[in-house]
Amino acid sequence: MVYQNDLLHEGAAVSTQAPVFAPTVSTSESAFSSAPFTSSPAVTTIRRAVAGDAGVIATLGGATFKATYGSACSAEALASYLAANYVESAIAAELAAADRTYFVAEVAGDDGGPEVVAGFTAVRTGTVEAEACLAPYADAIELQRLYVDEAYHGRGVARALVDAACAEGRARGFRHIWLGVWENAPRPRRFYEKCGFKTVGTHAFSFGTEAHNDLIVIMPL
Repeated sequence: MVYQNDLLHEGAAVSTQAPVFAPTVSTSESAFSSAPFTSSPAVTTIRRAVAGDAGVIATLGGATFKATYGSACSAEALASYLAANYVESAIAAELAAADRTYFVAEVAGDDGGPEVVAGFTAVRTGTVEAEACLAPYADAIELQRLYVDEAYHGRGVARALVDAACAEGRARGFRHIWLGVWENAPRPRRFYEKCGFKTVGTHAFSFGTEAHNDLIVIMPL
C-alpha cells in the first residue's frame, strides 16, 4: 500500500550511511512513544537504505504505486511515470542525493530464511515552502514516501517506518512532520489520523489527464 501520495514533490536524495536500528515493540497505535522506532514483532530491522537497496525499493515501490494509482489514470500515463521514477537508476540517484533519506523495514523470511524488505519510507527537506498552508510550519520535514508490501499490512511495518521518519526529523532539529495523502485513499487517511496527523490544507495535482487532490496533514514531533 502507498500510505501517501508521492506525486507532490519528486526529487532526489538520501544519506548514504546505514546504521541499523532494533525496533522496540508497542501495542499502541494512537500516539508516538518516546522510543524512536516502534513496531510489532513482525519487524526485525529498521535501517537507513544504501545504494544496494535501489533495486528492491524500485521494484516494491513500482508495484505498490501501480496497485494504488493504476485505476486513477491511463495505462500510458502510469507506464511513463513508473519508467521515470521507479527504475533502479532513478532510485539510485535519489539515494545518492542530499535532501532525502530512505529507511527500509526488514522482516524475517519464511521458515527462518534471510530477512526481506517489507516496506520503505523517505523523508525530504526543503519542500515546506511550496505549500501555502504550511507557512506557519517552517520547521517541518516531509514524509514524502511510505510504501508497504501488501503481504505485511497490519503487522506494524508502516508504523515502524513512520517512527523512523519522525526520529530522523527530530535528530535534524525539525519540530513537525508533514505529508500529502490522496483524498480518495481512506485506509491511509485513517492510518495517519491514528498516528496524530491533522489536516491543514489541500494540494491539487495532475496525473495523466486526471486532476486529483491531496490532503496536507501535519503532526508535531
